[in-house]
Amino acid sequence: FYSSDAPLDLYTDLEDYLSGSRDFANIDIYKVVLLSCTEKEVFDPIDIWAGLSHPGSPLRPLHSIAQHLLSICPNSASCECLFSVFGAILMKWRNRLSTETLTLIAELKMYVHEEHTQNNVIKKRLKRR
Repeated sequence: FYSSDAPLDLYTDLEDYLSGSRDFANIDIYKVVLLSCTEKEVFDPIDIWAGLSHPGSPLRPLHSIAQHLLSICPNSASCECLFSVFGAILMKWRNRLSTETLTLIAELKMYVHEEHTQNNVIKKRLKRR
């Protein structure tokens, strides 16, 4: 995550978080208040970390790591889409493609698809009711 050694603030923030002191002393109360204020049952944990940071100041190292990790979408849809693209490219007639060529074709196909999606060229699918 860091290109050089981790900053010293990361270690102090981690120690404060684990001991529940300083900036992290009221994190449990903040979570309860946030849960009671939301109308929906699910809340975003990034909101908790955003609430713990001080407005106008740069993010502390532990906050930026937490926001980075919590922003990862845990699903396999992108992997399944890539395997589908590979399956469409690598068929009976094209089974002699090298791995590099197959990867390049799949990346090109997904890039073109993303460009079309951004430019609203592709029709959006209707949702089931």
